[in-house]
Amino acid sequence: METLIIYYQFFSGKNTTEKEVNYRQKVIWEIIDNYYAKLSKKINDDQTLRLLLARIDRRKIIPTLEEKDDKVLIKFIPEIEPDLKKYTEESQQIYSEKFKYTPLKLWATNKFEKNIEYKKYKQYENNPNLVLKETKEIFERLENNNDFFSNFLERSTPAYTCSILIREYEKE
Repeated sequence: METLIIYYQFFSGKNTTEKEVNYRQKVIWEIIDNYYAKLSKKINDDQTLRLLLARIDRRKIIPTLEEKDDKVLIKFIPEIEPDLKKYTEESQQIYSEKFKYTPLKLWATNKFEKNIEYKKYKQYENNPNLVLKETKEIFERLENNNDFFSNFLERSTPAYTCSILIREYEKE
């Protein structure tokens, strides 16, 4: 949906008239402006919606051109308010922390099932000490963390990693 909204504001098809382009843009901006009007005046409220609106409002987007592999890419860079930048950075940090051990889980389950996808995670393939270190961290996290989501994601990982360590790296 976001991509479509951006497309309608910046591009038009071969058979699209200028009148239709202007009409689409007018309708999109009316919808966006209605959402802006409904936003709470408190700076911490509705941050996700404010971020979405900044990302889809052409009036707040700076298109830039970049050449790559003999092609021209258009990047749409939204002007984001400082509090939203901070919110985005904090959200990314929380996300990274929640999914910190996903590569280990994917490596271990794929390796256990003898699926060649495990080769994508080279950091573990030649480093059983890293596997052991992160497995210990997961155990500590499971013991000390009441976050159901993280616990749910990580609960089975130690079984796979320990099985792999015994099966593949017992001599190391």
